[in-house]
Amino acid sequence: MSNEPNAVWTVDFKGWFRTGDGSRCDPLTLSDSFSRYLLRCQTVARPDHDHVQPVFEEAFCEFGRPWAIRSDNGPPFASTAAGGLSALSVWWIKLDIAPERIEPAKPQQNGRHERMHRTLRHDTAKPPAASLAEQQARFDAFCRIYTLRSTGHRRGAIHASCTSRCMARTARSAGCARTARSSGTAS
Repeated sequence: MSNEPNAVWTVDFKGWFRTGDGSRCDPLTLSDSFSRYLLRCQTVARPDHDHVQPVFEEAFCEFGRPWAIRSDNGPPFASTAAGGLSALSVWWIKLDIAPERIEPAKPQQNGRHERMHRTLRHDTAKPPAASLAEQQARFDAFCRIYTLRSTGHRRGAIHASCTSRCMARTARSAGCARTARSSGTAS
């Protein structure tokens, strides 16, 4: 468990389902472990490195980089390669972000994130929206409401307490203007 905002982010796929028009919906969720702030709930065209990395790049630009990202052992977060590293986890390491893995078949080790998924499904996908665009609109509204309900803060306010440290770890590779480390030196 992290003891400050932006130290550890948690990530997972909610589990795919079909929208009313038959489109496959793969929601990627990303949250701050300490604050429960829901950073992203984003449908991706495919649950793979090429479609997931841009979601992280946007989150890094907005919130800075965490020290670690906790995930399960499935792709694209991990692989069966040496050390369980995937292209995505290697990219995190290059950005000085430590991949953290929960034990296989132990979703309770990421319990807050899994609990958020239950609420997400109930509030946005029972029944599913008519289309992916409508489903994403539901996810966007859920992000705002969930963050307010879980943290008591409006979206954007919860990370104000860690703004300098968050932005100090912003990823240069994500094309962000702010690239100084918390030590005050450029990265």
